[in-house]
Amino acid sequence: MKRVLSFNWGVAAAISVVSCSSHQDRPPASGASVSVKDPYAMILDAAHCWSGPAWVSGASSPKAEALSRCRAVLTTLGRPEEGLSALRAVSVGIVTVMRGAIDSSKHVDRVPIARLLGAIVTMHREALHFRRAVRRIKAAPNDENVVRSAAAKLAPGRGVDALLRGDFGKYSADARVVGLLGVLTRLAGSRELQPQLRIRAVADPLRSAFGVAAPRLGANAAQLQPGVFVRFIARVAEAAGAKLPAAGMLAPARRLNLAFAATLGAIGRRMRDELGRASPAGRAALAPMVGAVTERLARR
Repeated sequence: MKRVLSFNWGVAAAISVVSCSSHQDRPPASGASVSVKDPYAMILDAAHCWSGPAWVSGASSPKAEALSRCRAVLTTLGRPEEGLSALRAVSVGIVTVMRGAIDSSKHVDRVPIARLLGAIVTMHREALHFRRAVRRIKAAPNDENVVRSAAAKLAPGRGVDALLRGDFGKYSADARVVGLLGVLTRLAGSRELQPQLRIRAVADPLRSAFGVAAPRLGANAAQLQPGVFVRFIARVAEAAGAKLPAAGMLAPARRLNLAFAATLGAIGRRMRDELGRASPAGRAALAPMVGAVTERLARR
């Protein structure tokens, strides 16, 4: 049990999404839209910026490299350095500028690229809300009102679902790699939550990835019957192709450990497979992250 859960935190640290910021970027001034020659390179830089060091794990200084990706986006958009906090916060203003730049470009794939940007933005905004909700719950775990209000922010997985199931033309496999990264992030970030809250946190991403619906949850956001979470993760693992021993043959903690390991391994294999189908630009950008994550998964 400890090994898998410890690994989850390692993944969380490696692929952490930048902290939420209250900074709101100013909307672009009239006539201030820009056009970029390679809008896909721009959104890959933005995704690197929002996802942090995992995507640049081969660099000598991953954090510095991730920061350089943020600055590359601002340079492409002709935005001042003061726009850095707005970009990291995935603010409405900076995303509007990015969408305008894509729309104004002459890139033949600007329509699917714009759709892909929308899905990536949704995933990262949901991740920011998720991280904030986890912090609130950890700060006041016995306050029912806090837990109840924060629990609603744990669940949404529309961005991951769009990336895994959407049609983005020749970038569809690229999108699925990014979406699977989002699934791993959610699994890792939910580690310290109580079982019912963990189900809320991972239900949408796991349903999108493996087609397994979560059990119905009661009104109390923090209570769950014993064994429900273990059975849910076991069903996910079996949907991913794992063959687990019968429920009565293992202690629940051991069964959960095996099920999580199988689920993580399946995600890693799928990421590697999708990378092989990705666009040349996407493959070059995503390969370091996929290699680092799948290597960690293989060691576990």
